Amino acid sequence: MGGVESRVFRVGACLGRGGFGEVYRAVLQTEGGLETEVALKVLRSDVAQGDAMARFRDEGRVLSRFQHPAVVKAHDWARLEGNTVLVTEFVDGFDLSSVIGVLPVRPALEIAGVVASALDAAWSTPGPDGMPLRIVHRDLKPTNLRLGRHGQVKLLDFGIAVLGSGERESRTRSALIVGSLPYMAPERFSERESTPAVDVYGLGCCLFEMLSGEVFHREARLKDLSVLAFQPGMAAAHLEERFAVLPPTTPAAVVELTRRCLSLDPAQRPTAAQVSELLQPAASAATGPTLRRFCADRAPSPPSSPGPWTGRTLVDGADAEPEGDGSRAGVELSARETMHPDDLPPERPRTPRVVVAQPTVETPAPPPESASVLPWVLAGLGCLGVSLLLAAGTGGLVIAASLLFAVS
Repeated sequence: MGGVESRVFRVGACLGRGGFGEVYRAVLQTEGGLETEVALKVLRSDVAQGDAMARFRDEGRVLSRFQHPAVVKAHDWARLEGNTVLVTEFVDGFDLSSVIGVLPVRPALEIAGVVASALDAAWSTPGPDGMPLRIVHRDLKPTNLRLGRHGQVKLLDFGIAVLGSGERESRTRSALIVGSLPYMAPERFSERESTPAVDVYGLGCCLFEMLSGEVFHREARLKDLSVLAFQPGMAAAHLEERFAVLPPTTPAAVVELTRRCLSLDPAQRPTAAQVSELLQPAASAATGPTLRRFCADRAPSPPSSPGPWTGRTLVDGADAEPEGDGSRAGVELSARETMHPDDLPPERPRTPRVVVAQPTVETPAPPPESASVLPWVLAGLGCLGVSLLLAAGTGGLVIAASLLFAVS
C-alpha cells in the first residue's frame, strides 16, 4: 500500500458511531496514484488507552491471522490526527439486522452456511507456527454480519474474540463476562473458557431470528438468561415455546438443526463444519431467491451522517504504530486493498454489547481438613454464651453450654 508517509485518505461520511469510536468511509490514495475505497475505524481519544486500546489492537491482530472470504479484511494501521486507525475493507451493502423479518428461507440458509464456514476456518486454520488458530468470535449477532450488494457475507467485529495462541493484550477480569446478552451461550455464565460451541450457539440464535423474524431470547435480562443457563427444565420449556413461532413451512431438517445449535449442553451442538455441510443441500432445496439476487434487489443503504473528519484529506503520519508495543500490533498484512466498518447504522435498534458481572465464575475450594471451620463456630458460640451469662446469670451459662454441646 506504499510507504507509510505517502498514504493519503480522503474521508467521506461517518458510517456509524458507537460507545468507543467512529467508522468513516474513505478513499485511500497511494504515492503511485492508486485509489481504493476503505473504511477507517478510529477510537475516541478519551478511550484510546488501557483495555479499549488493547482490544482494538487485538482485533487487528485477529483479523490478520487468517484468510476467509466471509471474514472482513484488515489492511493496516494508520496514524491520523494523532489517532490510531484501523484501515479495513469497505463492504457496500447492509447489515443482516436490517432485513430480519423480510428474509426468505433460501438466502437465510445460505448466510448461515457461509458464516458457519467462516467460524470453522477461524478455529481450524493453521497459523504462522503451523498450529490451528483456535479463534472464537464470542459476539455473533445480526449487527455483526454484513451483506454486500453482490451477495457477499462478512463476519465483523472481532474485538472480544479469543485467540488460541494467547496473544491477546486485553484480559477480561475473571469475574466478568463480555458479550451481547440475547446471543450469549448459556455456558458463558459459568465457564471461564470459550469453546467453538459458543459461536455455534450464537449462529443458532441468528438462524432462528432469520427464520422467525423474532429474537430467540426476547427477555434479554441477565437474571432471566442466567436462570435458563442453570435450570435445564426451564431452558427446555423456553426452547419449545420459542420454536412454536417458526413458520410451519420451515423445512423439518432446518428446524432440527437450529434446535441442536441452541442446545443447553455444548456437547450436543454440532460443529461449525457440520452446520456448514448440512446447510448447503438445505439451501439448494429451499424456496425463494438466491442470496445474490436478494442482495442485488435491496434498496440503497440508509444515508450516513457527517462527522468531524468528513470532507477532509488526512495524511498518514510517520508514527503510524499504535502506542504500546511498537510493533504495529503484530498485524501481518498483504497489500490487498479493501474492510468493512463494524458499526454501520442499522435500520432497527442494535443490540448493545455488555459487560456484566458473572453470576458463577468460580466456587471457593472447600477448606482442608486441617483448617476446619468448627473452631471458629465454637468460638463464636462461646462469645454468645458469655454474653448471655452476663445478661441472665446462671441461665445464660446453661444456654451457652447447650449450644456448645449441640455443635460438638
